[in-house]
Amino acid sequence: MRDIFPHPYTLKDALQFIDIISAEDPQLTFAIEYNGHFAGMISLIKQPDVYRKSAKPGFWIGERK
Repeated sequence: MRDIFPHPYTLKDALQFIDIISAEDPQLTFAIEYNGHFAGMISLIKQPDVYRKSAKPGFWIGERK
């Protein structure tokens, strides 16, 4: 996980994250689905300055419990 990810992760953090990705234009964050269930997320992270026309992929996959 990137350092920007809050720990502990609270309900307030989750709601704030949903607000942020809901406002993306264009949409850069997407759910990963496996067998009809939410399994993780993938996003493109825009880069600054001279790299402004590029993006890095970021993702996470949850653990099965």
